[in-house]
Amino acid sequence: MLFGTQDGPTIALSMSIHIAQGIAADASRGMNGKPRAWDRDEELDLVIELDKAAAAYRAQEVKKGTKNAGKANAAAGILNIWNSAGALIFNGAITRLGFPGKSMPHAEQSIVDWARNSIMTKTAQLQGATINLLIFSQTDVCLGCLGKATTGVWKDKLQKATGLPVGTVIISMSLWQWGNVNQSQYVPVFP
Repeated sequence: MLFGTQDGPTIALSMSIHIAQGIAADASRGMNGKPRAWDRDEELDLVIELDKAAAAYRAQEVKKGTKNAGKANAAAGILNIWNSAGALIFNGAITRLGFPGKSMPHAEQSIVDWARNSIMTKTAQLQGATINLLIFSQTDVCLGCLGKATTGVWKDKLQKATGLPVGTVIISMSLWQWGNVNQSQYVPVFP
């Protein structure tokens, strides 16, 4: 059995993460060795799966009895890193819960921290690399997190993780959230 004795939310989470990574890998193959930022259609395909993963993660944490998990913001992110030859050297995805207030990191910040740590494991291979990070939040992104995205704080954090001078690595970052009844279901909020 593929997923052994895992429960429903755990299976859904595993499947959605796996599908998102497959979508990212397919997009990478379509780049024909010339990495670039994902286009909006590719991002939307990824966001749909990241939404499912975030929902499954929250359900899993509620079932486990994680305190306030039902009230938490669930978010998911995917990180791809291509080396200078255009080979995909990292294709990872993660889900996180975030809680309102300043005492705990928000889900989006936790995903940026995970991406930074993941990038740091590949420093020897990053000269001339292309890095894409996509974050999806199931709630409106707070002004603090949006500010960190729009002012370049998060992108600078990822750049510093490479250990290389600015301009030697291409970093693309996108931030999406749920829409509302007057908009589409998913809305890019940055860039």
